[in-house]
Amino acid sequence: MSTITETKTTTVDQFPNKVFVGNLSFKTTDGQLKDFFSDVGDVKEARIITRGPRSLGYGFVAFADEATVNKAVEMKNQAELEGRKINVESARPMSEGTQEARPAKTSTRRRPNRRASGKDRSKARVDAPQDASDSSQQQ
Repeated sequence: MSTITETKTTTVDQFPNKVFVGNLSFKTTDGQLKDFFSDVGDVKEARIITRGPRSLGYGFVAFADEATVNKAVEMKNQAELEGRKINVESARPMSEGTQEARPAKTSTRRRPNRRASGKDRSKARVDAPQDASDSSQQQ
């Protein structure tokens, strides 16, 4: 499965003339995004960015040349797609730090706080006054 993702990433990165498309509906598909931008010019590729099966709400559309990128920004910025106003900007190249492979995220789930074992919870406190409850009953 990771081979498919790597191939897709390489394909998108081959095109320097891209726009960033934000505020997408989570239901928008690659095909819908490509169709939406097809009236601007020759769309080389459109891709929604996902984490697992879930869309992250943004994507990239690659065009043949820089003039088409500028036209897409002018025509489609703040246009409505799937009931949402989308943001379209000329994509910036990734910085050096983000181009490196990111390590897999480790689980940061915390364990519940365990103050005492089961044995200790059942015992009464040694230093608790025993006669405090007795004095309230005598009155």
